[in-house]
Amino acid sequence: MDASSPAIRRLGGVDAPGFRAMRLMAFRTQPREFRYSEDDEARQDISRTVQRLEQDHVIGAFDAAGLVGIGGIAAEQGDRLRHKAVLWGMYVAPDWRGRGVADGIMSALMDHAARTYERVNLTVVDGNERAIRFYRRWGFRPLGTDPRAIRMEDGSYL
Repeated sequence: MDASSPAIRRLGGVDAPGFRAMRLMAFRTQPREFRYSEDDEARQDISRTVQRLEQDHVIGAFDAAGLVGIGGIAAEQGDRLRHKAVLWGMYVAPDWRGRGVADGIMSALMDHAARTYERVNLTVVDGNERAIRFYRRWGFRPLGTDPRAIRMEDGSYL
């Protein structure tokens, strides 16, 4: 990214309102790209969002107006699983796509992961070709599929 690119940094509890607003926008505008719905996020108390930002390693990209991209990584729970992490919630505002923001966020997440975990997993909805290409470029490979993993409000499955 160049000098006019957004600043990349880890988010904390103080960032919860902006983070939540970005997630709500992502779920509203791209409902088929995420496992969770706008309603799921809206039902969560802001204190839960603060807790998540303080517990997980969540990265944000900021321009002068606020957040333009987010992504997180969380350790799996349990003594036998904490060597693995789950990458979650990657989203870049449409006006910032194709400008290196997702790579900046992913670089920060993978730098953290390299110091902390042995393996990182993620999920991508089948048909989200842009995300699939992005994650492949970062070295991720399919491990399998989960048919009917997500049941949409209209009764269809992803």
